[in-house]
Amino acid sequence: MVFWIVSAALVALSLAALGRALLAPPNRAGGNDMSVYRDQLDEIDRDRARGLISDEEAERIRTEVARRLLAADARGTTDQTDAPKGATRAALAFAALAIAGGGLGLYAVVGDPGRPDLPHEVRLAAAQELRTARGNQEALEATAPAITPPPLSEDEQDLMRRLREAVAERPDDLQGLTLLVQYESRLGRFAEARMAQQRIIDLKTANGTLDPLDEERLWQLMQQAAGGRISPELEAQITARLTSNAADPAARYYLGLLHAQTGRPDLTFQLWRPIVETPGTGLYGLLARQGIERAAFEAGVDYAPPPILTDDPDQTAAIEGMVAGLADRLATEGGPPSDWARLIRSYGVLGRTDAATAIWQEAQEVFGGNAQAMTELHQAARAAGVAD
Repeated sequence: MVFWIVSAALVALSLAALGRALLAPPNRAGGNDMSVYRDQLDEIDRDRARGLISDEEAERIRTEVARRLLAADARGTTDQTDAPKGATRAALAFAALAIAGGGLGLYAVVGDPGRPDLPHEVRLAAAQELRTARGNQEALEATAPAITPPPLSEDEQDLMRRLREAVAERPDDLQGLTLLVQYESRLGRFAEARMAQQRIIDLKTANGTLDPLDEERLWQLMQQAAGGRISPELEAQITARLTSNAADPAARYYLGLLHAQTGRPDLTFQLWRPIVETPGTGLYGLLARQGIERAAFEAGVDYAPPPILTDDPDQTAAIEGMVAGLADRLATEGGPPSDWARLIRSYGVLGRTDAATAIWQEAQEVFGGNAQAMTELHQAARAAGVAD
């Protein structure tokens, strides 16, 4: 209701201003002219009395000024009695219909007339409901879009069969598990890769060799297996790391992604801004940079990320190292469309359009038969400025 009241008031103000301009009487200059001519008549009498002009000259000038005075008086009378023409009234009526009717018609097409006002508390409640109802990791994996694996030769199929059998027989073999994660990921079997990576983490935790990158690889696989969504299980792991290190770039990025998926772009912006503006955040800073302007816009914040400090050797080296690592992994192990899209975007952010173009062209050859993958890759290529 508040929306309609404000809209009606704005329309009324617009029409009032337009009507005032159209219906106002014409500018009357006649009154000023008559005053001037009367002053001239008085001046003629004074000049005649002082002997500056002859009687004949004074009479001639008086006659001319009197004629102009009568003409000015006639113009003033006409102006004062002149009423708005029918065309003016028609123009005002047409403008009223265009403003009111056109605005309502446009809103009916691009707006949502039936949607009620959403107070802040209602929006927060809706976001919390989205977060609560998202389902656990297994439920999200069950509803994730199917991925068509790349074709395998008979030798490759035999290799995969023997690798799976070997890992099943030796579940504590870290090397075998690492290979299994790589190849299952390459085939788009992210749930299987996620379970193998979890086993790696369990073994490394037990022998004290766990690396944060092992956890981040698991987070990526959990997200990919869940169709890009952040599950409650993944959220718990992210939150645990933030408890010990609130500035951790990977944890802030993934938690911000969760808030973006559940209707809280304001929290996304708060989480991503530090890793975008802080040197040394590597690939996660680049990923956050790719989405932070949209999050800021949806949160109602006017924001543009600062430029990448290409003259900072440490920052440049860190970013290039992270991107090179992703590129090497895709070149040697392959990967899902989301990783290819990530690399294309990263090259675009770095201004390396030649590299982004090359990866985009190669991705089209790899995923040309997968419509879903091509949609994601094309969006990344457009963001990098290498596709229409």
